[in-house]
Amino acid sequence: MERVVVFLDYQNVYYGARRTFFQNKGPASCGHVDPFKLGSLLAARGPVEADRVLTQVRIYRGVPSADRDPRGHAATWRQIQAQQRVDSGVEDAILEKLRTEYPYQHYPLVHHELRTLRYPPDWPREKPQEKGVDVQLAVDFVRGALAGWFDVGIIMSTDTDLRPAIEAVSFAGVDMDWPYMFPPDVDPEDPDSVDDYFVSTELIDSAARPKAEVAAWGDAHGGYPRLALAYDSQLPPGLREAIGIKDESDEWVMLRGDDARRYWKEQERQWRTAHRGQWPWCHWLNREDYDAVADLTNYARG
Repeated sequence: MERVVVFLDYQNVYYGARRTFFQNKGPASCGHVDPFKLGSLLAARGPVEADRVLTQVRIYRGVPSADRDPRGHAATWRQIQAQQRVDSGVEDAILEKLRTEYPYQHYPLVHHELRTLRYPPDWPREKPQEKGVDVQLAVDFVRGALAGWFDVGIIMSTDTDLRPAIEAVSFAGVDMDWPYMFPPDVDPEDPDSVDDYFVSTELIDSAARPKAEVAAWGDAHGGYPRLALAYDSQLPPGLREAIGIKDESDEWVMLRGDDARRYWKEQERQWRTAHRGQWPWCHWLNREDYDAVADLTNYARG
């Protein structure tokens, strides 16, 4: 069973839906989603058939200031409170499924990380901005992977500032040296005792490393851009070693321009083929998917 935690960059999700399906037209409610429904939809899908259970949806967003924009602040809080309500029967079913393997793991199915919007000096002529939201999401994504909060972490955003976090999780453990730690009842000098206990480093690495996945509006043939890892002039940490690039004397250093780009593209293709399970899977969500998770409530009305 794989525990899934979904990380939503909420404003990015909202504006992405408006741009993809409404061409930025229509009521302001067009584009809003029910986070738990969206998380459930994503957890039910994957690159392979797997037993997955949604353990939490984490929403990252900015909140209008209560002093500068009391109406916007009140509307946002009404929406947040509505998003945190999950049917008790659904929650009990999830907890019952988790209880067999993770009896002590229990936290709210919907969690918000909020930051007050930053207001420019000439507000309201200039719109307020979110600050620190993407950084908080990235920190929590990496921290959650290291702490074992999830087996599959899905980020829904197209903010390229989140690429390092996805790379950190996707390539965690590449060429990692695992220490051999034996419990007191295992004698390191006794080969039979060690063999009975030993698990190959490859299996440990595969079992311990969580999966990073992404989600985007549109479909596999087009739509709002997906969040993908970029290869410009250098690969992510660990990948250079994984494909055998060790020092500055290697052949690739001598390549420039188009030759260098072709070289890196071929190296990327070969590495991705050999490590398909480590490359972030993208959940493409189309208009039908959006309609299934849309929240068209006008929270400004009170």
